[in-house]
Amino acid sequence: MTHEGDSTWSNYQLTTRFNPLGGGDDWYNGQIQFRVQDMHAWTEGTYYRLQIYTPNANPGFPSDSIVFSKIVDDITIFNVTRILDQGILNSTDNTVDILAVGSNFDITINGTTAAHFHDDNPILTGGIALGSIWESTTRYDYVNVTAVPEPETYVMLLAGLGLIGFMARRRKDSAV
Repeated sequence: MTHEGDSTWSNYQLTTRFNPLGGGDDWYNGQIQFRVQDMHAWTEGTYYRLQIYTPNANPGFPSDSIVFSKIVDDITIFNVTRILDQGILNSTDNTVDILAVGSNFDITINGTTAAHFHDDNPILTGGIALGSIWESTTRYDYVNVTAVPEPETYVMLLAGLGLIGFMARRRKDSAV
């Protein structure tokens, strides 16, 4: 599934559930790319990438871990590995939430905060891509993307609520 380069996608929360069925060259068990500007192949383009290694990842790869990367014009700008506590990831069914707001990224896996990342020079817009590599048989059976309102939206909401409260109080005072 891919939706790349959409300039209207900026701050959002991406939730997906994946089942790492294994098989093939399953180097990692889940790959999520987001704020995708363009993608030419599995390693090329401009985007953020979250690779997930469950307990059944192939030997030689860091099981129970995630790798967060930023790729710009086919060059990996940074690549951060976080080893997770055992039991956060499992071999059958995992739910991943990515909250991307401005330059901050919060990753939650199966209801547990897995990591927080910050990028001083963030990619601010772009779509999503979910997938596996080579003959991997990871199944994504639930995907939900929700827009996170800009701070200005909250200010307008609060101003509107304040105005409604002021009008209600004024109406109440004039009725007396």
